[in-house]
Amino acid sequence: IKPEHIEHLSIILTHEAKRIGAITIRGPLDLEKGSAQLEVGMVGIDRRVLNLAGSRMKLDFHSTVFNSDNQLNLTEFGKMVQVTGTIRSKPFQVSCGRVQLPPFEELHANYQAQIDLVGRRADISRFQLVARQNGQKLMEGKVVKPMVLSWAEEDIEAPDSTMKITLTDIDAADWQPWLGRFVQEGRANLSVDVVSKKAGHQIDFVLSGDGDGLKVPLPEHEIAVGKLVFKSEGRLTDYKTLSVDSLTTRLGPEVDPVLS
Repeated sequence: IKPEHIEHLSIILTHEAKRIGAITIRGPLDLEKGSAQLEVGMVGIDRRVLNLAGSRMKLDFHSTVFNSDNQLNLTEFGKMVQVTGTIRSKPFQVSCGRVQLPPFEELHANYQAQIDLVGRRADISRFQLVARQNGQKLMEGKVVKPMVLSWAEEDIEAPDSTMKITLTDIDAADWQPWLGRFVQEGRANLSVDVVSKKAGHQIDFVLSGDGDGLKVPLPEHEIAVGKLVFKSEGRLTDYKTLSVDSLTTRLGPEVDPVLS
């Protein structure tokens, strides 16, 4: 490490004499101006490190192993941060408390953002997430219009931004912990359209989906209800208040639904 350049800095993370990840840093820096252009890599970050970050939300990352490459531009002694990077995990598995998401064979994300720590805002110009299972794309998320998120108390002016998340041909059996006893068999598609307003202080959403071949278990037998169509609209205000404006559902054939 030199005053004007980090040629190579490697931080090895261990637990009980076993390696649980590594962080590498290199690049030029200016200590007088408080600026730096750094390449930051994370290699083999496993659940023991990830669980520390997710412990407050009761997240457990199981067999997940993260690898990440990032370009960080720091100015004003770290008050302004620009980051461009990728995250890869193979496999990816996470649970929240006792509820577990289906494991993904592979997860990949790429992103570009600017974070103003003094202004307490983040400008996300690019974010794309793809998850695969059994060799097929199962989940995809993408910022369609650049997104501004603010955690400042005062309102700031920012254009509306849009994000879309889709899940394609999911197996109801894999999502049983989330569906509970209501559906135990069938396949479904899910789409979430998110519009961020007022720099994230109001997040409108439209949740829609459809399913087929669905079976609902009853105490002594099960009912084959066939097709499911649903749509819900609502909003999240100030990151804490969730309201649902509408919810429409049809279970079974359109001409003779089991539930509508």
